[in-house]
Amino acid sequence: MQNVTVGRTVLYRMLSSDCEQLKQQPPEQNNEHEAGQLVPALVLRVWGEGANRANLRVSVDGNATLWKTSICEGPGVGQWQWPEREPSESSGPQMSELLEQLEQLQKSVAVAFRERDEQNEAARQFRTSEQGTDTTGEAPAPAGERQLLPGQIG
Repeated sequence: MQNVTVGRTVLYRMLSSDCEQLKQQPPEQNNEHEAGQLVPALVLRVWGEGANRANLRVSVDGNATLWKTSICEGPGVGQWQWPEREPSESSGPQMSELLEQLEQLQKSVAVAFRERDEQNEAARQFRTSEQGTDTTGEAPAPAGERQLLPGQIG
């Protein structure tokens, strides 16, 4: 569960008494509202550690403002809730898509390195067979003869 913090915007579900309070305002200051309607609210104060109880400044359609104190998180009337997050097309690819692309790229790189190693081995074998030398540039020992390393006594 996400903790509420001061300055966050949440949604408040209006009570019928909230609507009645707004009707007492001059008509030019607000539009019609209904009980259960979700409206944005700014968190002004949070009560307790890890609490979901907050004081809210509720914004309604019009110039009127409601002040609500000690409001609990929840789906019911007179409670606040987090707004739904809608994925944006402009936000770019999702994490799962990026991870899939990374995995495909890693496989392609592994194949490229394997092919390079195979080509290098084939080229080394070709040079050895063409020149009659090993990769150090020295002629291989004739068959049946033991090749001595420097410092060895035969």
